[in-house]
Parts: sequence; C-alpha cells; structure tokens
Amino acid sequence: MIKVSNNKNEEMPKIAFVFADLAYGGSNLQTVKIIQHSGAVNNCIVITLVDVENDTDIEDKLIEMGIRPIHLHFEKRKLFFGLARLRHTVMKNQCQIVNSNGLRSDMACHYAFQGTDISHIITLHNYLREDAFLRMNRSKAMLATIMQTHVLRRSKHVIACSKTLQRQTEADIKGVKVTAIQNGVDPEEYPVMDKEVLRKQYFYPEDALIFISTGSMTLRKRIPETVDAFIRADLPNAKLLMVGNGPYLEEYKERYAQNKAVIFLGRRCDIKELLNISDVFVSSSESEGLPLAVLEAVSTHNYLCMSDIPQHKEVLDELEDVGELYHIGKVDELSELLKRASNKVKDFPQTSLKNTSLDIRIMGEKYRDYYCSVGNISKKIKHT
Repeated sequence: MIKVSNNKNEEMPKIAFVFADLAYGGSNLQTVKIIQHSGAVNNCIVITLVDVENDTDIEDKLIEMGIRPIHLHFEKRKLFFGLARLRHTVMKNQCQIVNSNGLRSDMACHYAFQGTDISHIITLHNYLREDAFLRMNRSKAMLATIMQTHVLRRSKHVIACSKTLQRQTEADIKGVKVTAIQNGVDPEEYPVMDKEVLRKQYFYPEDALIFISTGSMTLRKRIPETVDAFIRADLPNAKLLMVGNGPYLEEYKERYAQNKAVIFLGRRCDIKELLNISDVFVSSSESEGLPLAVLEAVSTHNYLCMSDIPQHKEVLDELEDVGELYHIGKVDELSELLKRASNKVKDFPQTSLKNTSLDIRIMGEKYRDYYCSVGNISKKIKHT
C-alpha cells in the first residue's frame, strides 16, 4: 500500500488522466474535480480513447480549466495500434503517471504501460460486481468482472472512492491493496440559498413539502421504488422532483403521467437551485461508489431518506443526524419514512461539509499526496 506523504512542498508529478470517453456522468465529472482540486491542472494531460456525439459538457469544463483533451479515436480492429498511440502520447508528453477511470481505460492503460517505468493508478468509482449486472446482460457482466479482477490483481496503485468500496474490493480480490479516498463535494459550489426566494422564482408554493431525487434514470437507481413510495405516502401539498436523464426517462414519465405531484425534469444544469428549493432528498439506489448526489443534498440542507446499502450507511457514519435508512425493496417502509421526514425537516441541524472528510478540498489534498508519493516511487525506480 502507498504511504501517503503530508509534505505539501513536494513537486507534483505530471499525470495523464485517461478517460474511456467524455460522456456526461458521475465518474467523469468527479475525475474532472480530482484534476481541479488535486493541483494537477497545470501539470497534466487528458486523453480520451473514444468519442461521444452531441455530449460536450465534460470537454467544455476541461477547456474552461485550460485543458484541451487529446482524442485517440480507438478502433476495435486496430486495438494494438491504439495502445501504441496511447503509450506514445503519454511518453511524448513526459508523464510519470497515468490515472485511469473506468474498466475500458483501466484495461487500456494496464496493457499499454506494463513493462514501462510509468506508474498506473486505477480509481474505482463503483463496485463493478454489482454495477455490471445492472447495466449489462449476464454474459457481458461476467466477462467485465473477470477482466477487472485480472487487471486489479496486477495493479500496485488502486484508489477507491469510498471506504465501503475499498473493503468490498479487498475482500473480493485477495492480495489487492486499496487506498480509500472518499468522494467530496465543494460546499461553496453547493451552498445553502434562500429557499423562499427560489420557490417564488420557480413558481413552487412556499409552504409545500418538496422531495427530490437526482441521478440517472437507470435500473440501478430503482426509480419506481422512490415514486411508488411517495405516491403511497399521500402527503398533502407535497411534490416529488425527479432530476436526471437516462434510458428509462420516457418510460417513467409515461408511467406516472397521471400524478401531477411527480415531476420528471430530465437533465438540468441548475441542480444546486433545485436542491435548495427542496426539503428532502430520496435515494433508492442499490449500488454506488460514494454518491455525490447525496453529498450535494447534505450541503444544501436536505434531509436524507435512503436505501440501506453500505455506501449510504457510510455517509451517515461520517455525518450524524442528516437522515434515515430503509430496507431496500420495502416500498411501504420508505413511504413511512417519507411521512416522518415531513416532521424532521422543521428542526434538524444544518450540516456543513467544510473541513470534513467529504469536503472536496480534503479529497483533493489526499489525491495530491498520493500522486506525489507514486511520483517519488517512479523517480527511484527510474534512477535505479
């Protein structure tokens, strides 16, 4: 396991951050935040293996930071040529470290840089043994987990975005050492705002009880469980805002079209305002890394009603009195939790993420220390 340094004067190594693609999503967004808050912005390159059409939000964020991504345009039929181009690009830019994010980029970096003096860091943002079976058919999911296990067994530098994911990975793959650096959110990016003013701007009643759920409309998020529980709660003057895009959005909109208290908003760029309008954040998710949406909700003073998965428990372990859990799959239990939440929101204490382990600045410092430690190891290997 890497011994993390606390010397802030150590020179930051040059890092190549390798994305499978720049599609809008949680792990890609968080990797951009890691670049920004670890201090890597001025000493890194960003490489993407394949392109996505009509989805430029992540690339635009990087360009705003002064980083223009290098697109390698990988082709399946020319995989070895692609790996050679990846290796050449990183070496040409004199990078000491590559940091991959996601199975495709993990695999590419593993094979491109084995046998070189360039250190490969893998950052795990989800538990693939759960996530893969929710996103893929069984045969593809099994292949994906076998491939990830193969790479992780041979990896010296692995970071997990939560303590839960660290424990899961080390338990599943014997001999693998994982460092936990918990996901963080910027309290200044998600501040508490004037709810009364915002509700007037967005035309929501001042006295309404507003629930919110943010995240992709996928099977993993168990959206019907959240919506059905809200409907069963039958709370007067209550609304449920469902924020997020995904493959099941149109199906869910059609299914619940008759209930005017449930509002599917799709993908939005005003998340912090919508969170500040709301009182209670709901998550029925069955698999996470460490959910940023939950941390954003805490930062904007939402009470949490969540499924009892270990990642949600981890948030409540780090931050006291910010919410409650229900047994996943128990819709009636969640419904009762939503009813109780209407009383909780009146007087529960406001919690700040500032200077906690879930503050993005703390997260960034831990990544910086990790990168510096790996960079020093790389230098020693090079000199010997």
